[in-house]
Amino acid sequence: MATDVPPDNTFNPFVLCLACRGIISGYACGEAGEPCGSGNLPYFWPNDNVTRGQVAKVVAMGAALPTPTPGQQTFQDVATNSTFWQWIEELSTAGAISGYKCGGAGEPCNVGNKPYFRPYDYLA
Repeated sequence: MATDVPPDNTFNPFVLCLACRGIISGYACGEAGEPCGSGNLPYFWPNDNVTRGQVAKVVAMGAALPTPTPGQQTFQDVATNSTFWQWIEELSTAGAISGYKCGGAGEPCNVGNKPYFRPYDYLA
């Protein structure tokens, strides 16, 4: 259950499935504008935008892909210490994503001409 995804919400079965599998956890109640109701259920903010990194995490975890090789870095803008590194690398290794070619505005081509993933860009 979720405070902001009631049973009649279109996204309810999907949020519940992902939460039950430990893929998403939501945001704790009690923060500004998010009172705790019966059961102290989390908030999932189902109408908020999501980033490419967040979607990579959900898709990779849902697919149960193998863990990438330690130190592997396919994308120029996703270092091994990045929040979403593991899931982005899992998807890249599986051939599910390829990123954007280097050389664009603010995305120089460095050693190896690695592509960019833009993990903090919102999905359109």
